[in-house]
Amino acid sequence: MIILPLLGVLFSGAVANAWVDIDPGLIPDLDEPLPLYSLGDPTFIPDQLLEPLVGGSFGPAKFTKRDNDNGNIVYAYNGSDVVGFVDKDTGETGIFPDYANLEPGPIDFVEALKGFGGGHHAAIPPDDTKFEPVQGPSLVGSDVKQAVEGSGSHEGSGSHEGSGSHGGSLGGTDVTRPSPNVTRRWNDQPAEATYLATGYIQRYVECKGRKFPVCGPGSRASIGVGVGNRVVSLDWFWKPAKKNGKWVKPIDKHRLIELIKKILGHKAKYGIKVYAIDTCYYDSGKQYLQPVYRVFADTNVNHPNNTGVAPKLLRYFPVGDDHFEPIETKPHGEIKQPNEPPKRPTSEGSGSSHKSRSLIDYFSARSLFQRDFRPRITVGRYVVRSNFWTPDFISNANDFWDALAPGGSWAKFIDAQFFWAWDWMFNILANFYVNSVNFALIEVPGSPFLFSTFDSFGGLVNIPSNIIPGGFGPKNGGKLGYWIIDASSVIPKWPIDPWFPVFCGGLHTVLGWNDVAFFSNTVVTRTARAIRLFNKPVAPAFLDAAFTDPSHRHLAIVVFPCGHFGDKITDLKGLNWGKHKCLSVRYWKTGP
Repeated sequence: MIILPLLGVLFSGAVANAWVDIDPGLIPDLDEPLPLYSLGDPTFIPDQLLEPLVGGSFGPAKFTKRDNDNGNIVYAYNGSDVVGFVDKDTGETGIFPDYANLEPGPIDFVEALKGFGGGHHAAIPPDDTKFEPVQGPSLVGSDVKQAVEGSGSHEGSGSHEGSGSHGGSLGGTDVTRPSPNVTRRWNDQPAEATYLATGYIQRYVECKGRKFPVCGPGSRASIGVGVGNRVVSLDWFWKPAKKNGKWVKPIDKHRLIELIKKILGHKAKYGIKVYAIDTCYYDSGKQYLQPVYRVFADTNVNHPNNTGVAPKLLRYFPVGDDHFEPIETKPHGEIKQPNEPPKRPTSEGSGSSHKSRSLIDYFSARSLFQRDFRPRITVGRYVVRSNFWTPDFISNANDFWDALAPGGSWAKFIDAQFFWAWDWMFNILANFYVNSVNFALIEVPGSPFLFSTFDSFGGLVNIPSNIIPGGFGPKNGGKLGYWIIDASSVIPKWPIDPWFPVFCGGLHTVLGWNDVAFFSNTVVTRTARAIRLFNKPVAPAFLDAAFTDPSHRHLAIVVFPCGHFGDKITDLKGLNWGKHKCLSVRYWKTGP
C-alpha cells in the first residue's frame, strides 16, 4: 500500500471527523526543519565473516549460484538444503540456523556480539547516521503433553494476552500426554526454554540533540545466538546514508490531524482511535531516509460488539508537504476476487480426490509429471465475507499467492482454491475445502480459539468444537499439511490443549498471531517468499519474517507436533503421533 496525502481528497472531512479520534497531545513537537538523507550503494558482509558463520552450524560452506538461475543471488548449501544467501544486487543477506537441531540452554548474548557490528568497519561503514547494538527478542518454547483431563474444549473465551512491546525472545513449549499418575491440568502452563537469543543494530539520526530511530524495510542488521554463544543466524540489508543538503519543514499539528483523518476516514465505519504517534526516519531501502510520523491506531472502537481484538492500523505520514519517494508498506499486483464455492461440492475438482478423472485427464497429467518432476503443492485461500475490511483481507490473500506463484526448483505451487469463507469449510465439508489442499491461508477476523467467516461475528468457527471430527491432515481423508491463520489472537500462548484435536489428522503446523495484529503487514507474504525461494521450513519462515518486522515480532506464534519444527512444505506425509500426543509451541518473547 502507498500512503499518499492526495488520497484524502477522496473522502469528506465531515465523515472522517465523525469517526477518527486523535488527541493532539500525541503528536511530537517538531519546531525546526529536519535533514533529508540519500542512500548510497549496498553494503556487503565480507565472505570471511559469512563463511565461518555458516560453517559453525553446517560445516565448510561456499556461496555459489544455483543451476538454471539467471538472477544475482548466490546460495550456501548443506547438502541440498539452502542455509544462506547473498543478493549481489541489493546486498540482502540471510544465514539460517539449523532449525531442527536448536537446543535450549543458557546464552550470553553480549559475549556473542563481540566482533559483529558494533563499529566493525567492514560490516557497517561510517556515514551521517549512528547506531547502537540492542538485545532483541528470544525464541522460546515448550513441549507439552496432553493432560489426562484435557478435553481440549476451551474455546472462544474472548480473553487475550500480549505485552504490546516491540522486543523479546523466541520461546516455545511442547505439550505431551503424561502417564496416569501425572496431575497436570489442561490449563497448567509449563516452563519456557530459550532456543535462540537475538540482537540487532538500531540505526538512528541525531539532529540538534534529538534522536530519531530509523524505521521501514531498510537498515536491517540482526543476529541469532544459540547455545555456546555461537552466532548461528544473520539478517542483513544496509545502505550508507549521507545528508544531501535538503531540509524538510514540518507541517503544523492541525494540518497533520486533518491529513490523518482524511486518509483513515474511509476505514472508520466503526470508529478509529489513534493511540500513539512518533517520529522516525523511514528507510525504503531504495533512495532516501526521510522523516515521517508513525501513527498507530485501534479499529472498531465504536462497534456495538467490539471484543477488543480488532486488527490495528500502522500508517506513515510525511513530516513535511513533500514526500520524496512513495512509502510502500505492501507489494503491488493484480487484485483478484475470491470465487463462490460450489453449493454441493463433489470430489471432482475439489482437490480432495481425483479417482473419477477421465482417461484423457489421466494421460494429460502423466505427461505433465514427465516434464516436471517437482512436487506439486496445492494452495487454498479463504477470505471472510461481507466485512468492512474484506478488501484488505483480499489484498493479503493476493499478495500471498503472488509470492508463491513463480514456484521454486523444489516445488510447483498450484492455485487450487480461492473462495469466500464459510464455516462448513472447516467441519462437515472440510475434506472438499480447507482439508483438500496442502497449504491453506485464511484471512478472517479472530479472537482466542475463534474466527469468523461472515462479517466480524457470523459463521463462527470455534477451536476445537467446530472443526472436522478427526482433525485436519492426510490421516483423516484430507491433504492439509500447513495452515496459516491470519487472524488476530486466534492462537494464544496458552493453553495449547484446544489444538490437539486440530492435529489429529496428521497436520504438520499451524501459524498465526497470539494477540492483535496490524493490517497491511507483509509477514505472511514474506513467509511465502522464503518458502518459495529457499524451501525454508514453514514454521521458522513465519517466525523469521515476523522477527524482521518490529511491530509483529512479538505476535507471531507457531504450533506443531513435537520434533517437527524443521518440517518443509514438501513434507506432506501425514504425521502419526502414536500413543503419546505432544505439541510444541514457539514464539518470540519480549523481556526477561
